[in-house]
Amino acid sequence: MVKIWNIPEIQLIPLAEVREPRPVLLMARHQDWESVRAKLRLPLVSSLEPMSARLEHWETLMALLGDLHAEVVYAVGGVLATDAAKYLAEIFSLPLVCVPTALDTDAFLTHTANIQQDGCVQTLESVAAQQVVVDFETVAAARPEQRARGLCSVLSLATAAWDWKLAEQRGKNLPGKEFNQYLYDQTQAILQGVLQCAPAAGMGDPDGLKQLLDCLCLEVQLCNQAGHNRLAKGSEHYFAYAAQNLAEVGLDWQEMVGQGILLAAEWQGQDRTLLDGALRSAGIPVDRVHASEIAQLKESLPGYCKQHKLDYGIAYEI
Repeated sequence: MVKIWNIPEIQLIPLAEVREPRPVLLMARHQDWESVRAKLRLPLVSSLEPMSARLEHWETLMALLGDLHAEVVYAVGGVLATDAAKYLAEIFSLPLVCVPTALDTDAFLTHTANIQQDGCVQTLESVAAQQVVVDFETVAAARPEQRARGLCSVLSLATAAWDWKLAEQRGKNLPGKEFNQYLYDQTQAILQGVLQCAPAAGMGDPDGLKQLLDCLCLEVQLCNQAGHNRLAKGSEHYFAYAAQNLAEVGLDWQEMVGQGILLAAEWQGQDRTLLDGALRSAGIPVDRVHASEIAQLKESLPGYCKQHKLDYGIAYEI
């Protein structure tokens, strides 16, 4: 059976208007929960704080719960809490509500969870949120470098879709991931939307944040329609996967993807001016991976991609 996933129901309301009668298992980093707990009143019966994206860590967290009396899982915050919550919601067969405190990821819209395993990132099919609550006042109050970092998830279309077309030319696309010109054209339209809203979203402007949310939704649903994320994850993500193994880098995940977008665009021979401008205008650092580290990663990246059987892209040819 072929299944096309849909994005969750999204409610654009102040957090103070959330009325949750069910006992709640909360998944959140401490700082994210502290930023909203005065407004978001939840009947908590359990709470967990994820510290890594490793499956064994999530299983350790589950073991701490004992007898679970929750009837719903709430993920408050970013990708780490969201992916862990999706995994636990599936294991316990509970509905999931996501409350992003910044638009720094597309994870609250997807039905998959990413884990770090064997030096790379693996994608697990889990569950989609039953509901997403977005309070633009809360998002606008996030740290400037964090509030619009989800821009990277959408800007990845610029380099990942290019990789997709390259792989088709090389005869490297796997069955079920064949290049589709119609879907490729949609990636370019979504890119225009996110390039347009980047400065306003970075400043916390409500209209800019709403347009960024629209673009995140369109990017995720386009992948859902395609049945794969080949058009949204390419060499820019492979760079980020590999960079996670350099302990001295110490960057946020989306910062590594942002750096990877610019590098992949350069390797592909694309004009990266607009991409660079969008990232900078949204307050996302683009130059914190040092030249020596980039050289090390670039040298090892083709072998890394082959080792982990990543979809074909320019990273195989640099």
